[in-house]
Amino acid sequence: MRRHERGIALPTALFLSVILILFVTAATRYTLGIMSNLEKSRARVTALNVAEGGAEWAIAQFDPANLGAIATTATFAGGTYVITVSTATTSRYAIRAAAYVPNATHPLSTRSIEVVVAPGTNPAGNFALASIGDISLSGNVSIDSAPSGHGDVHTNHNLYVNGNPTVNGAISASGQAVAPSAYAAQSHSPVMTIPTMGNSAIDADANLAKANGIQNIGAFNGSTLSGYYQSYAGYNIHSSGNTNGGTISVGGNTTITVTGTVFIEGGLSLSGNVQFVGGGTIVCTEGISISGNVTVGAAGHPINLVSLAAQSPISLSGNPAITGALFAPNGGISASGNVSVLGTMIAGGGIGLSGNVGVTRDTTQNMNWLASTYWKTLSYREF
Repeated sequence: MRRHERGIALPTALFLSVILILFVTAATRYTLGIMSNLEKSRARVTALNVAEGGAEWAIAQFDPANLGAIATTATFAGGTYVITVSTATTSRYAIRAAAYVPNATHPLSTRSIEVVVAPGTNPAGNFALASIGDISLSGNVSIDSAPSGHGDVHTNHNLYVNGNPTVNGAISASGQAVAPSAYAAQSHSPVMTIPTMGNSAIDADANLAKANGIQNIGAFNGSTLSGYYQSYAGYNIHSSGNTNGGTISVGGNTTITVTGTVFIEGGLSLSGNVQFVGGGTIVCTEGISISGNVTVGAAGHPINLVSLAAQSPISLSGNPAITGALFAPNGGISASGNVSVLGTMIAGGGIGLSGNVGVTRDTTQNMNWLASTYWKTLSYREF
């Protein structure tokens, strides 16, 4: 190559190198910009999910008597939410959930929502079975409703059907519904709000019972179940982990009259040919066990059974016949044998039915007693 040609080639190469560097830099910046925008877009979606998750948690735990327990900060699904609560109007409360992704210290995205809630009748009362945990139906279990409607079944987790259960109603699960195709069970259904019992609802039932008298649990007279039964001084009725309270045990051929709301600091055990007549609601802070040929309630005179226990709250076996709703807000319900229930089963844990258990939802029963345990959403907005 001649000397003057070499002199031209060098500046040309340098020029082309500069152009290439500028092009690569621009392309890199463009790519990084796209990646940054995608990251921000994902963070924005995540932030809304985190805010909604926080609001759902607050609604499930809501207790107007203890708003401080709801006003909390927690991590959830890749972000952090901060809950605040204010009174909107009488019996209406505004729950605000502010979400930060990935955290409140260095947020890539922030979103906030407000949900206004008020007491309402829980939709779970319109189901024969409703639970947060798994539902298992096996053997010759029968689910129905009377005198009209359907015996619908829903769980916010997984559902399993084995054997030859008969279900006169829809079957749905927010998780997986594992059942033969004939049952047309639906998986991935919307989550249902299962009622809970906050401290204010527990106190309300306790006060209703105390209005009919307070006595030691050992003073039960064997003929009338009425009022408030104490175990010992300092017993914490708000704890779902109680296991050391007293137990009212009834067996033989005894007939017990139940009046109004009864509150027991402990458990209830029924066996033999015991009959519970009258009507009302029995709330136990510990487990309820029923076996033998026990009869609880009658048509038009239901006796609802509520256990606040987290471990083994309601257990049924043998041949009992129960008219009334069964409610275990902190745990599960199990039934085996020839158990017959005219009413709804609602559990914060799972529900397991086997043998020849029959559950028939009573469409005439007033379920408004669940209102104090359920908070319905009146409005939702992002701000």
